[in-house]
Amino acid sequence: MINRSSCLGLMMFLWFHSATTFAIVPAIALKALETLAISAASDAVVSYFSPDKTPEELNKVRQQLEQVKQQLAASKQASEYPSTKEFAQIEQLITQSDNILNAINSQMNSLEARVKLLENDITGVHQFIQQRQSTDPTPSVKQAAQAVEQAVQQASLQFDISYGYRPKHQGDIRPLTNNAILSSGDSYKITFTPKQDSYVYIFQIDGGDNVTRLFPMEKMGDVVVNNFNPVKANQTYHIPSPNQSFKLDNVTGTEKIYFIASQQQDIQLEQWNKQQPVVLAMRNLQQAIMTRGPAGIVDDPKQSGYHTMTTEEDNQFKIDRKHLMGLCQKNGCVNVLSFEHR
Repeated sequence: MINRSSCLGLMMFLWFHSATTFAIVPAIALKALETLAISAASDAVVSYFSPDKTPEELNKVRQQLEQVKQQLAASKQASEYPSTKEFAQIEQLITQSDNILNAINSQMNSLEARVKLLENDITGVHQFIQQRQSTDPTPSVKQAAQAVEQAVQQASLQFDISYGYRPKHQGDIRPLTNNAILSSGDSYKITFTPKQDSYVYIFQIDGGDNVTRLFPMEKMGDVVVNNFNPVKANQTYHIPSPNQSFKLDNVTGTEKIYFIASQQQDIQLEQWNKQQPVVLAMRNLQQAIMTRGPAGIVDDPKQSGYHTMTTEEDNQFKIDRKHLMGLCQKNGCVNVLSFEHR
C-alpha cells in the first residue's frame, strides 16, 4: 500500500521532471499542486491545535509549504493555464497556511487578532478542504480533511451560539456580528446550546470600561432569571431569558462581549463582585482572558441550523447558529464580539 507521503512524493517527482522528461497534462499537474497545497495546509492546522509539536516538526511543515510556493511560482511563470481562478485559490490556501504557522508560538498583539486568525484563516482552510473532499474524494484529500476535522474537534468545546439585536427594541431580531453599529436603546440577546456539560462566563465591557457579568446571573433588575453553572449538554440557554433582552444605555463607544467556555469551574469568575472598582474588575477579567485559548465563532457547512429568539411581545425569529472553534483543551477558551455603540 502506498501511504500519503509516498503519493505526495511521487507527485513532486513528476512535477519537477515534467519539463525535461515528459509532459503532464496541465489539469493533472494543477490537481497535483492543489493536493500538495491541501496537504501542507492540513499539517499547518493540525500543528496549530497540537501544542506539543517540536520545532523540527514545524520546520518540516514550513519546508513543505515552501515547495508548494516554488512550484506555484514556476507554473504561473510558464503561463500553462488559461484561467487564474485555480491559482488564486491555491495562493489563498498558501497565505492562510503561512498565517497559521506564523501564529504558532508567537505572541499575537491581542485576543481579537487570535480570534480573527481562527475565524478567517483556520476556518478558510477547514472549509476549503471539506469542500474539496466532497468534490474530489481521493485518499490524500480525504486524509487531510479527516486530520483537520479531528484536530478541531479535539481542541474545541462544542457550542452552538447566536447573537441577535433589535433596533430601538422594535421589529425583527437581526443577527449581531462583529463590527456592527448599534445605537442607544437597541436591545440584544444571546442564545447558546452546549454539546457537553461545561461552564460558561459571559462579560460585557462598555464604552466607559464598565464590566458587567451577563452569565451566570440570578436577577436582571427585579426579574429573577436563574442562569447558573454548570450548563447542561443539549439544553438551550437564552440570555438574559427567553422573553427578555438587554438594552443599550447612553454610554457610547466600543462594546465587547466575552464568551468564556471551560470544562472546569472558575471560582473567581463565579464569585464575581459587581461592586468591585472598575480598575480591579478590568484587571481580573483580563487575567481570566489571557490564561485561556482563543475561540472563533464560525459557520459549519455540515451543521446548518438556527436558534429561535423570542421578543417581549412573543414574536419569534430564527437566527443562524454559529459554532465555537478554538483552543479549549486546557483552561478553556474565550471569544470576543465587538460592536460600535453610537
